Amino acid sequence: CCMAFMKLLRLKNPFKTRSWSTKQAHKACLGIWLVSVYVPILHLIADKDDVIFDYRLYVSAHGYSSDLWKILLPISSIFSIILPNLVMVVSTAILLKEAKKLAKEAERSLRWQGIITVLVSAMVYI
Repeated sequence: CCMAFMKLLRLKNPFKTRSWSTKQAHKACLGIWLVSVYVPILHLIADKDDVIFDYRLYVSAHGYSSDLWKILLPISSIFSIILPNLVMVVSTAILLKEAKKLAKEAERSLRWQGIITVLVSAMVYI
């Protein structure tokens, strides 16, 4: 999801993203990292006593017994399932549209290897 979005950012604003300072790049990475750890931290904050760790199989199970989960589970599902898929599909569509437009402006043919890579990445992710 983030890979396709960052490719789109670099394609739309090549000079801005190229001149990012280290601090701006770290902020972008921090934002991506915070989104990725949202769900596990939410499980520990909402109901830390309902997490069961099985060290024999190295798995954890969640009981969702708290009443708070009736509110948090739909919100968590949106952030962890729907939103990344939506970002991936929209970023890929815009990325392919921009690639076609840039190839037409440069009077070149599209490089199919790059397009196939983007499409395969999107298909595997979804």
